[in-house]
Amino acid sequence: MQDEVEARLMFDELRDRCQLIYIGWHQGNRVFGPVLHWELREGKVWLEWNGTEDESGEILVEQGIPKTDMVVGFHPPSLNLLRFC
Repeated sequence: MQDEVEARLMFDELRDRCQLIYIGWHQGNRVFGPVLHWELREGKVWLEWNGTEDESGEILVEQGIPKTDMVVGFHPPSLNLLRFC
């Protein structure tokens, strides 16, 4: 079996969701999992998952999205500070 893992960008335009996943095979093991998951809800970008070493929120800020328009969905709701992972 040949190792092949690819990154796939998936859009759900009906529900305003975007997800980057890895899918394939590596050393005989199945690879399938989210890398990034973002959603648009109530006028804000919800960062639901960041499995990268990059600060995806900072990348969005560089693209012109204000921090006040982002919510880190993988932090407990009690945290009011926007911290990027």
